[in-house]
Amino acid sequence: MRDPSNPTQWFWSGGGQLNQNKTFWLPGEPNNFYKNEDGGACFGDLGWYDAPNTFLYSVLCYKVHVVTEKKTWYEALEHCRKNHRDLASVASETELMLIQRELRKSWVTIDDYENVWIGMTFLADKWMWVDGQPLEYEAWGPAGKPGCPEIKNCGALQSDNMTSFWIGLTRSPTNNNEWMWSGGGKLQDSQAFWFIGEPNNNGGTEDSVVSMGDSGWLDISHFVTLPFFCYKVHVVKEMKTYEEALEYCRKNHRDLASVASETELMLMRTELRKWLITEHVWIGIRFLGDEWMWVDGQPLEYEVWGGWEKPGCPEKNAAQLCRWWEKTLRSMG
Repeated sequence: MRDPSNPTQWFWSGGGQLNQNKTFWLPGEPNNFYKNEDGGACFGDLGWYDAPNTFLYSVLCYKVHVVTEKKTWYEALEHCRKNHRDLASVASETELMLIQRELRKSWVTIDDYENVWIGMTFLADKWMWVDGQPLEYEAWGPAGKPGCPEIKNCGALQSDNMTSFWIGLTRSPTNNNEWMWSGGGKLQDSQAFWFIGEPNNNGGTEDSVVSMGDSGWLDISHFVTLPFFCYKVHVVKEMKTYEEALEYCRKNHRDLASVASETELMLMRTELRKWLITEHVWIGIRFLGDEWMWVDGQPLEYEVWGGWEKPGCPEKNAAQLCRWWEKTLRSMG
């Protein structure tokens, strides 16, 4: 809103003056055309403009929930997705001020002794918000924006006590040069992520595969004991829009499914065949910040677009499985 004492300055409703380096005004705006344009409106991705505060427009609201119970980042993420919507992103200065104000109300002080988790994580060589918003507003501390951090927080598939883990890939019993996914299907050479010199079948018994995080894959004997990941596909036959499907999955399970590899695609197809489902189903991909991304924060590295090439900025901004077809969020699928 416009500062009543200085028409050239603007203030956020959450508190604080608009930083002129972080504005998104349309060309020629703000122009105070009616001499009473003291409200700020957003024209989608095109930019902002000033308008009289008596005009009737749609409204975006948000609410901050402060949880004072101590949790790890992953526990905090799970709590927020189960009980609210998602771990909070801080996508603008006004959101930062709103969050700081709510923290003060809850007597939480942000200093060296009391920090709070936000919904940011490091994946695919970059920082990103877990709710899928583009990372455009940044307010790093005195040390500046870090690169790839320590193992304990450098990606969703690593933690303090785990640097290698099993993946669902085994050597073909009929061809030592071929590898098969546990969900079905052969590994394509273009999708392999082998470490330098691997697979080498050292000792002639290395018929299984482990991932060394961002470093690559190794073939290894299946008698070795290592951590592992499991996943389960939940098929929901009830018809929903994309947003309804996203809300349902986050409320009742974990998230709307990503399809991050060929084995995940085959696993989902197997489950769909069990339920005799032949029509399209929603998956957790959408178009945000000028790119397609998974809503659970995974990098979009495996792609199988159907029918046409990968679409740019679409009118249809969600996707269905079969292979992938873009579709509007409001459609039923």
